[in-house]
Amino acid sequence: MRLKPLNSFKKENPVAFLTKRFFKEQATVLQVFSPNEQLALTEHFIEMMDCLEQFANNVSLPNGTKYADQYLAAADALLNKYGSRFKVYTEQDFIQYFLPPMVLIVKGYYDLEEIQRGETAALSLDEAKAFAFICKAQLNQNRIALLASDAHILTDDTNTNNGITQTNQQQSDVENDATNQKLLLMVEDKLSPFKDSFNHQVDYTQAVQAITHFLDSGRVYSGEVLFVKGGVVKKLAYALGDIWRSHSNEIISVEYLILYTRLFSIFSKIEIDQSNLFSNNLYKYSISKT
Repeated sequence: MRLKPLNSFKKENPVAFLTKRFFKEQATVLQVFSPNEQLALTEHFIEMMDCLEQFANNVSLPNGTKYADQYLAAADALLNKYGSRFKVYTEQDFIQYFLPPMVLIVKGYYDLEEIQRGETAALSLDEAKAFAFICKAQLNQNRIALLASDAHILTDDTNTNNGITQTNQQQSDVENDATNQKLLLMVEDKLSPFKDSFNHQVDYTQAVQAITHFLDSGRVYSGEVLFVKGGVVKKLAYALGDIWRSHSNEIISVEYLILYTRLFSIFSKIEIDQSNLFSNNLYKYSISKT
């Protein structure tokens, strides 16, 4: 159980803190590499978060530490590839993220006075998994941005300043995104009971991101409809309504209901009558469990 520090009202969520810390460290690393190297390193960081998630899921099992070893092996391969240029990576000490009992202390979440008063606590395994989930979601977005800018076909001798500019822009995007980590965590938490209803984990992750992006910026989802197994129409609609209520005091908007139909297969054939919103079944399901 996490002890409440004396300044608990000001204490940042540990997952949000670690997420911002990680992406600052990652940006420090990327700025000395060319665009196609940034792409390779971003894919490495995605692998790192996969390893961390598996580590948190299996740490109590006899072979649970193999995922930390897998991460170390991947990092060592890059050290052999980049040599002295990889020093900036090793200086960040990313392996600390695989040490839940100590990571909040070594990454600066607690100040010296809190440590001396014994007001520290380990990062829980659930928090470690949430941290890995959030980071992987953002890293995948960064990877797409790099691919869209042709990073995979640019040569290593591309002007380093271009790489630095791109990295700084990514860091700015991450810092903006970090302010909305609580929103992402909230959406993920309320949608998590339906994780097994999706065909693939990636579809679940995409749904969480799409809802978060809509609530944060009004961005309309334009991807493919995600398949969701039947039998959860009312429960999922109510969960989506609960997400809206946790974010806004306004009545559910027609645009948000339309998002249901664009995002989830079980709602895709439902017509939304914008002139009579309150009579729509999706609206009714969203506000009542009955």
